[in-house]
Amino acid sequence: MITPTFSVEQDTDFIYINIHAVFIRTQNVEIYVEENVFIFSATPYYLRLHLPGNVVEDKFSKMSYDISSETVKIKLSKETSGMVFHDLDLISTLLSRSKTSCDKKTTAPIIEIINEKNTQENIQNNSKMTLENGLVSSIDYCTKDTIQDDSTNSLYTEGLIFDWELPQKAPEQNLHLYASYGFNGQYSNYIKSPSDSGNDINEINDPEHSTSTSRSEERILKEDLKFNDEHYMADYIEDDEIQKCLKWKSQEYIILRSLQKNTSLEEKKKKLDTIILTKEEQLEILKLPRKEYIIDNLKSTYLCILSLLFSYAYDARTTQGEPTSESPWTIGKLSPILSCLDMSFSTIRQIVIACTRRALAYPLYRHWGLIQKCWEDVYCSLKLGKRWILKIFLQIRRIFEQGDTYYLYNKLFLDDYSVWIQTASDSVIWSLAHELHHLEIKKDEINWKLEELETTANNIYIEQKKSETN
Repeated sequence: MITPTFSVEQDTDFIYINIHAVFIRTQNVEIYVEENVFIFSATPYYLRLHLPGNVVEDKFSKMSYDISSETVKIKLSKETSGMVFHDLDLISTLLSRSKTSCDKKTTAPIIEIINEKNTQENIQNNSKMTLENGLVSSIDYCTKDTIQDDSTNSLYTEGLIFDWELPQKAPEQNLHLYASYGFNGQYSNYIKSPSDSGNDINEINDPEHSTSTSRSEERILKEDLKFNDEHYMADYIEDDEIQKCLKWKSQEYIILRSLQKNTSLEEKKKKLDTIILTKEEQLEILKLPRKEYIIDNLKSTYLCILSLLFSYAYDARTTQGEPTSESPWTIGKLSPILSCLDMSFSTIRQIVIACTRRALAYPLYRHWGLIQKCWEDVYCSLKLGKRWILKIFLQIRRIFEQGDTYYLYNKLFLDDYSVWIQTASDSVIWSLAHELHHLEIKKDEINWKLEELETTANNIYIEQKKSETN
C-alpha cells in the first residue's frame, strides 16, 4: 500500500484533510474516524493519522472528490470547537502510532515501524493556523529571560523534570563484544579506526571495542594534546577576521529578537513564516525512518542537543551562514557526540565545557569571545523551540551528505534526532535554554591556563609595539 500525498488544515471548528489519490474508484473509498485516529483506505492508498485532538463525523462532515486535481477532500468536525491542533506540519508525529515513550529502566532501544501499509512519497504544506496561534503563544512564553515560578503552569512544571546541574550515576558499561554508540546507543559496527576508514571526524582509535567511559577519557586526552598555546595567543591578539564573525547576526538571533520586541501580531506572524517547515523539509521528513523510541537516558538525549546546535552555530557564524566544503568537518569535529561518540554527559556544565574545549583546540578560529557568541546562538535556537531545532538538524543532514564518510553521522545521529525531536517537549527545551542562559563557565574550568596565555600575549604585543616605535 502507498501512503498518499496529503495536507491537513484547520479553522476554528473543522479539520480539512486533502489526499491526492490518482486512479481510484470513489465507491471503494473507506474512511474510519475514532477520537484522534483517522484512517483513509482506497486501493492502492492507505493513510492513518494520529491527530493532535479528537474529531467526529457529524452532519457537518463531508467528503468529495475533485476530478481536476485528483484530490479527495475530507471535512471533519473538531470534537471541541475552537481547539487549536498544534504541530500539524510535524509529519512524523501524525504518521506514528503513538507519542514517543521513554523508560529509563528499559534497555530496548527502538521500535521501527516497517511496512505499515506505507510507501511515503510526498506531502503538501499545512495550514499556518497552528503556528500563528500555538507557536506565537509559545514564543510569548519563552521570550522572557526567566521562567515564571508558577506551579500551576504545566509548561513550567514539565520543564522542572530535569535538574540540568544534578550529576547522575554513570550507566553500567555495555559488556557486549562490540561497542554501542549513536543515538540512544543503538548502533555498532559502523565506524572503523581513523587510519582504516579515512574518516577525519572520528577521534576514537578503536570505536568498536570502546566503552562510554573510555571514549570520554580518550576525548579529553586528545583535546589536551591538540590544544596549542601559540595558536590561542595569536587568535587572541590578531582577531580582525574573528571580529567579523562576532558582529555577524544569526538568523535565530534576528527572529527571536523581533519576537521579543513589542511588535504587532501581524509582524510576529511574518517572522514565524521562517519557522514553518517548507515543502522541501517536509519531504525530507517523510524520507526519514519511521521509528518510535524507548529512550534509555532521556536527560542525556536532551543535553546532547546542545552539542549539535553549538557545532552548527560555530560553522554558521564563521562562514556567515554560507556552508563550505569544510563545514562537515567543522560541525563533526566540534561536537563531542559526533567526533568521539561521547554521550556520557549528565550536566549542562559538562557538555558546555566539552564543546568549548573542542572549539579551542581544533578549528581555524580559537577565540573565547567567538565561542560565547556561538552559545548565544544556541540559546536563541532553544528559545525558538523544537521546530527550529528540527530545521537545523535537517540542515546538518544536508551538509553531511556531501562526503563519502560523513553520511554515516546521519545514520548514527541526525536521522534519529530529526525524528525524535518532533515529539520532544518544548517546555523541557525552554528550561534547558533558561539554564544555559544563566550558566557561567570560567576560563580556568577549561584546564588550559587561558588567562595566563592572554596575559603573555598582551605582554608580547606591547613589547612588539615598543620595538616598532624605537
